[in-house]
Amino acid sequence: MEEVIGAGLLKLIRTIGRYLGYLVIEVIFDTVCYCIGWGLVRLLTFGRYPRRPLRDLHHSSVAADLALSLIGALTLVLAVSAIAHFGG
Repeated sequence: MEEVIGAGLLKLIRTIGRYLGYLVIEVIFDTVCYCIGWGLVRLLTFGRYPRRPLRDLHHSSVAADLALSLIGALTLVLAVSAIAHFGG
């Protein structure tokens, strides 16, 4: 009986962990990194790209959204690395 309860509890913990992992990825990568990438690309292209305003989050192509998220993630990693290196 304990093995059944233990297996059920383990399955519940794994399910909760997957949900939390998905939530973290969705919030951090798809929202925070997208916004950072959107702002940086907008700044570097003098407002020409992306053409949609930021409030229209994720209404362009999948490739463009992914590119903006990756640019934002790279910028975030570089900023945190610089702070860790130069900040102390």
